[in-house]
Amino acid sequence: MRLSLDDLTVHLGRAYVRMLADNLSVGLVTTIGPKTRPIGEYFSEKFGCELANLPSLNREGRNEALARILNTIYPYLPIPVLRLLSREYMRLYQRSKRSVPNNLDLDSILIAEPESTILLVDDNSFTGKTFELWKEEIKKLKPNPIVTFSVTVTGDYRPDYYCIEGWRSFEWRAIGV
Repeated sequence: MRLSLDDLTVHLGRAYVRMLADNLSVGLVTTIGPKTRPIGEYFSEKFGCELANLPSLNREGRNEALARILNTIYPYLPIPVLRLLSREYMRLYQRSKRSVPNNLDLDSILIAEPESTILLVDDNSFTGKTFELWKEEIKKLKPNPIVTFSVTVTGDYRPDYYCIEGWRSFEWRAIGV
């Protein structure tokens, strides 16, 4: 079963209600990579705050041309093939080394009031390496509290908030998110 945009919005709404129940007040929503922007826009609108986009991390040994081809054909592949590709991707992803892009002016991107919470948004949480590396980079410039959110959780790492556990990202990416 694939997740529709309406289904995703329902899940985001539930996560937002949990955030409000925890008295979370967000002053800046930051998304990691371009594909999470619609999710960041959702939370930015709900919390009435600014949205900032962080670039994806550099991954050593990633074949960008192959990644572009796979992202193009993903929606047309049968589920068993997607599951196989997903397992292989996760195995490679665990071993890859990540780094923040060079010459990035984070100070101009992260415009947040002192003491306001920064919501860090990513599409999937697997190892937590992406969240932890970005949190470390943000903390170098901003002493603000940082709260994490991902749409899906497919590994052992748990962000502060998430929507769906154990659902592979290929099952919702087809909707254009």
